[in-house]
Amino acid sequence: MSQWYYAQNNQQFGPVTWEALQQMAMQRILQPYDLVWSEGMANWQAATTVPNLFAAAPVAGDQTAPYAAPGSPTAAGTIGYYTPTSNVTYAGFWLRFVAAIIDGVILFVIGMIIGGISGFLIGFVMGASGSAMQNIQLTVEIVAQIIGIIIGWLYEALLTSSSKQATLGKMALGIRVTGYDGQRISFARATGRHFAKFISAIIFMIGYIMAAFTERKQALHDLLASTLVVRG
Repeated sequence: MSQWYYAQNNQQFGPVTWEALQQMAMQRILQPYDLVWSEGMANWQAATTVPNLFAAAPVAGDQTAPYAAPGSPTAAGTIGYYTPTSNVTYAGFWLRFVAAIIDGVILFVIGMIIGGISGFLIGFVMGASGSAMQNIQLTVEIVAQIIGIIIGWLYEALLTSSSKQATLGKMALGIRVTGYDGQRISFARATGRHFAKFISAIIFMIGYIMAAFTERKQALHDLLASTLVVRG
């Protein structure tokens, strides 16, 4: 199902489905002179120029403002909206694989440092209170697992949703994560993408391998989060 974006009063909205866009046009929520864009279009264009979007042409005496004709500065998409370019290059499987290794090493070092400090403190406190060594070891292991999950989540979600749009591994290789509109994703969306990786992993890593075969080099977690990994 195609995804569409539309612009009104110098603000960009979407994505919405084609059916939702048609409904907006029928209700005149979407005006003929508003700009629309979907993947595969060379640029933004006036809604009235999209075939089958409006059930009928604007009636005589319609008080809406005249639409921007194709080729005019507004319809050409020169007012600051995201417009796709033909030179966008998606990051392939192996490039992403190397970035993941770099991130894995970084997270291992961070985890060792924080885990070592927390393990020492837990062992000291529990030992001083007379806890058995077996209980201390079990507690340290559980806390280490929890800390590891939190570190991995914050590392990826914070960096991916930052202005860099990438973890340190991705930065090193010149790739970044974007939404379908080419813009930076939110922390909440980056969080969802991160935890969706567990789904990619538990199905025998097939979710990751999908990045080698899908049209836009998307892994399963990219598809679930509606994200792209691009170069540059």
